Amino acid sequence: LAKKSGLQSYWIGAKKTSDDGDQKKGWKWPNDEPVKFFNWLLTQPNGCCGKNVTCIIVYSKYSTGIWDDVGCDNPQQMPDGVVCKKTPT
Repeated sequence: LAKKSGLQSYWIGAKKTSDDGDQKKGWKWPNDEPVKFFNWLLTQPNGCCGKNVTCIIVYSKYSTGIWDDVGCDNPQQMPDGVVCKKTPT
């Protein structure tokens, strides 16, 4: 995906929805399903921003598409694009 698009980073839609102290728990997709697979950068997630304002960004400079938790509305961390899910018709 990243190689074909040329994007350096992109949102995948997941958001931190709980703040229970465990930074690796409480992540959900827009359809409210829990995130079951993670591909965090070694030092991530670091709990940067709090619940409902923390999103996952994928960096395509890493061949494995490493994840980072970043502020959903922080203009300095805005990705180059987003990944959307489309229901087949």
